[in-house]
Amino acid sequence: MDQLFIKLIQSRIKGKDLSIREAARQIGIAHTTLIRCLDGLSVDLDTLFSICDWLGVSPSTAINTFQKNSDATNEKITLLIQFFPDLMEPLENILHMIEAEQVQPSIFEDILTYIEFRLMQYKRITEKEQ
Repeated sequence: MDQLFIKLIQSRIKGKDLSIREAARQIGIAHTTLIRCLDGLSVDLDTLFSICDWLGVSPSTAINTFQKNSDATNEKITLLIQFFPDLMEPLENILHMIEAEQVQPSIFEDILTYIEFRLMQYKRITEKEQ
């Protein structure tokens, strides 16, 4: 199991304030199976498909994130966008503006640089709180 996939499951459980048993019931699997998955152990394809359906992500994208190659980063980004569908609209807006030559493509790099800056700030704040 990929760590990002596990984090998305944990995020959904926490975001909906579910117990492991309730999350497993919603997914349609045994709670022990969900625990195994959260521990990073492999699960059968039917279970993986059920979890992906519950998360609202593509099973093929999830499976591709488990691989250790350069394409895995692209798949992880796709997985995040599927999990957080509200990201799609601003990303599409940026792409349309670039395609319409309303902004330079470098705006995307500027946005990502700002995201990285904010992540570093967040990391420093959370490290101080611990």
